[in-house]
Amino acid sequence: MHILLYVSAAIAALSLALIAVFVFLVLKSTKQTMNSLSETVQRVETKLNGITEQSAQLMEKTNRIADDVETKVQSLDQLTKSAQNFGQTTEHLNESFESLSQQIATPPKKLRPLMEKATALTEATARIYYRLKREKEAAQQKAAKQSAGAPSHSASVPQLEYHSRE
Repeated sequence: MHILLYVSAAIAALSLALIAVFVFLVLKSTKQTMNSLSETVQRVETKLNGITEQSAQLMEKTNRIADDVETKVQSLDQLTKSAQNFGQTTEHLNESFESLSQQIATPPKKLRPLMEKATALTEATARIYYRLKREKEAAQQKAAKQSAGAPSHSASVPQLEYHSRE
């Protein structure tokens, strides 16, 4: 029985030794895995830091672009409002010119004789002006013809007429 006791003590000691060897191997393997995992985590952290910096720069650029776009949209809104105001001003001017031209085209009856006389005076003044101009040109051409022998051309006198609308 003593032998049995010694054999069982030897088996127990051997079992403990085997367990210790397996625990040692498992711990060694775990240590290698943990070291590998630690290196992987460090590489991931390094890459994430780079990505984080790039993301921050990208976000900053995006914010600047958004601010610039907002400023330009506000400027465009102001330009659109100015264009609308310009359109209204142009429309008002057109109406004013149309009204003025209507008043000039159809003067009141008491002003018609005065307008006809003013038209006749203007026509007479224009005829005199163009006749003097034609005479001056003829004299210049005559002088040029005498010096170079070139033919002369006369200027035409436009006729101005006044038509009243009744």
